[in-house]
Amino acid sequence: MRAVVAALTIASPVLALGQTAPVQSVTETQPVQALPGVGSTVAELPGAMVPPESASDLGPEPAEFTRYGVAAGIGETDNVNLAATNPKSQTLAAANLDFGLKRSGSRLDATAFGNFTDLYSLEGAYGNQVLGRFDGLALAKLWPDHLNWMIGDAYGEEQTDPFSAMTPLNLQRVNVFQTGPQLMLHPSDATFVNFSAGYSRITYQRSPFDGHNFLGSLEAGRELSALSKLSLVVEAESLRFDNTIFNTNYDRRQAYAHYLIEGART
Repeated sequence: MRAVVAALTIASPVLALGQTAPVQSVTETQPVQALPGVGSTVAELPGAMVPPESASDLGPEPAEFTRYGVAAGIGETDNVNLAATNPKSQTLAAANLDFGLKRSGSRLDATAFGNFTDLYSLEGAYGNQVLGRFDGLALAKLWPDHLNWMIGDAYGEEQTDPFSAMTPLNLQRVNVFQTGPQLMLHPSDATFVNFSAGYSRITYQRSPFDGHNFLGSLEAGRELSALSKLSLVVEAESLRFDNTIFNTNYDRRQAYAHYLIEGART
């Protein structure tokens, strides 16, 4: 896999086209947590490909942009099977497509990033494969500053056996979909009530860990000052697997008090 990336980087002429939209303000959002232990709050998955380079490498990233590029290349590796003994050399050809999109509006914020490579072993060590990574997130502002609805999806590859070499035979596709509302209310100037609910679905190409997750949380509290607040939080979670022979369903409930104080340094 490293040889393929090297081939694309060193041996390939690259054609890249891009468009940048006018700069607008963007509201940062935090989506619902994906399945526990799989990814993060942005549904991030381990991927086999290198993600698209950030515009911050070339300067500040604009609030809105559209980027896309293509590349093609050919390279040689002396150990395509990543084996300690009996390594096999192979000539590899690859075509790559990557894209990035970011939009912000009064009713909808959206981001989408993808990087996909069509990989071909010229001597037939492995069959033709399309490997890649996609991360998408959309936030609908149903009631500005009060009610949002999030939809997110993350797709990528991960090793089937984490203790074996990461060859095409040891990769599987994984997808995480998640959605849910976020409600934020202020009954008075100093009090607040936050409610969030979420549904997530994870699917594996081969591993028997497909399942779905339901999440809900309610927080009610009071802002003691501009930098501190005290609240009571109640959370519930229900995890259900498609295959209950290898996995165990569970429910979790918890309630706790939360005190937050923020400091500032000059």
